Amino acid sequence: MSEQTSITSESVRGLFSQKNYIIPDYQRPYTWDEEQCENLWNDLIETFQEGEAADDKLKPYFLGSLVVYKENNSYYVVDGQQRLTSLLLLMKALFTFRNSYSAIEDLMYVKDDEKEIVKDKHRLTSNVIPLQNEPSDKEQLLEVLNIKTIEEIEAWSGNKEANRFQRNCAVFLERIKSACNPGNPLDKEHYKDFVTLFLDRVYVSFIVAGNNFHSALQIFYTLNARGIDLDPIDIIKARIYAKLNSQEKRGEFVRWWDSIRDKLNEYLDTYRILCQAKELANSDKRKDTLKFYEEEIRQNDVSVIIENIKKMEYCFNYIDDNINIQYWFKAVYSWPVNLLRYPCYAYIYKNISGADGEYSFTGSEQEAVKIIWNVMRFACPVGVVSKRRDKVDKSLYRACDHIMENKPMELPALDASYNNGAYVEDRFKEGLGWPAKYTQGILALYHVLNPKQQADKNLDGFDLPKFEIEHILPKADQHYDGWPEEEVWRKWWLGNQVLLTKKLNIKAKNEYFEKKKEEAYQHSSNKDVSDPENGLCSLSAWTPTECDERFEKITKRLCDFLYHGVDPAPAS
Repeated sequence: MSEQTSITSESVRGLFSQKNYIIPDYQRPYTWDEEQCENLWNDLIETFQEGEAADDKLKPYFLGSLVVYKENNSYYVVDGQQRLTSLLLLMKALFTFRNSYSAIEDLMYVKDDEKEIVKDKHRLTSNVIPLQNEPSDKEQLLEVLNIKTIEEIEAWSGNKEANRFQRNCAVFLERIKSACNPGNPLDKEHYKDFVTLFLDRVYVSFIVAGNNFHSALQIFYTLNARGIDLDPIDIIKARIYAKLNSQEKRGEFVRWWDSIRDKLNEYLDTYRILCQAKELANSDKRKDTLKFYEEEIRQNDVSVIIENIKKMEYCFNYIDDNINIQYWFKAVYSWPVNLLRYPCYAYIYKNISGADGEYSFTGSEQEAVKIIWNVMRFACPVGVVSKRRDKVDKSLYRACDHIMENKPMELPALDASYNNGAYVEDRFKEGLGWPAKYTQGILALYHVLNPKQQADKNLDGFDLPKFEIEHILPKADQHYDGWPEEEVWRKWWLGNQVLLTKKLNIKAKNEYFEKKKEEAYQHSSNKDVSDPENGLCSLSAWTPTECDERFEKITKRLCDFLYHGVDPAPAS
């Protein structure tokens, strides 16, 4: 660490006394939700009550760390802006509820040379770049801090038009009012004690990392490497931001980055895996996402890195917008191995043309679908027979590497010459009755291979990865529908299982078969359940015979696709 770095433990009072904070433009907007504010409040009240019980009203509470660097008499926040902003909102609520506490007011506002409070200057200023056509954090925070009455804050409670700053301040005020009701923790006698606890016994680790952004960023990175829960996305963002050479580029980058933040982990990790595919196919060593991008940023122009992430964003959006690929991905997403998706990602990524966000896909949609089919034809039998994901990993990495190198994708043929015939059809059938952790994926593949389901192509209500396994003969022992007791073991058999939405699964409960059809099955979007000609709803009873026949039906449909090269052909 630099000699200029200091680490102290600061109370809320010490944190805001004579210190001014700036949230830099590259930071993400304020994101704390109402639940996080309620959790903070509940922790503080619990700490206060525990201190009361122990006759120690000033029991300390540790809130986390704040990483800053100092420049021009202000502290620039590198990590901890969310909790710092929330502390300020709580101070505003505490002061507004009982505005006799000048100590709180002194901490929220800057004073002039005459030691008078300047109401339009606050201890915390946000320079976060807003998303397009959105009000800035600076404007929204300023509006909240300038509110004068309880009624104005209360008007934000439950108001869908209120922003996060307003809603969270209202949450704090509601909790304060509730705690001050007769019989609750904060009556008139205890309110002052609680404010003292908040100001003097709530601590953060205050880390001043030199006097420049790069020093603070290094501390931020070091803390992350030591296991403190900092988000790698923010480190990568800050690293790229620091290497951009104009304010205009920085502003464009921050707006774009924050607009796709919810998906960034997927984009970043997918691109990393595709770039490392050759290495991963030949070694068990891998760089994590943060280390990979640290190296990329050191070695490359960051505009190239941004371009590649934008192409990955387009890749995901193309899949989301393509109903044919999305349909087959329902089976892929249901499989407990994420790696099955990557060959398709690689193919689409390598067939993107254009630049700077203006892209088009120049490959074949049918080829992308065939890649999904061939990946399933390899991974499903190997997973079911071996029950080990590592048996497919290196082959799939190698397939990704071939595609990234513009070569045809190659996967092992599951014939008698591969691994001493371990994954031939007979072995697959033996393992199919009890696929264990692969049950969800096997059933999902069985359902998407249904010709009527393919012909429908209506994905509304057909999100198989979110479906649940329904046992047609219930797991609970009280309902056997007349089954011989020696046959009840079949309730765990694959032929006795199907995928239903959570809502319909609850409706099916542990009912008899006829009741299940009426209450749940006929309403399912899954054709293998609701089809009155070939689905479960076509059956008049559910006995061991129907269970075995269904298992044979599952086995045939899967083996035709997996082993006999029968490409899915939708019903006309």
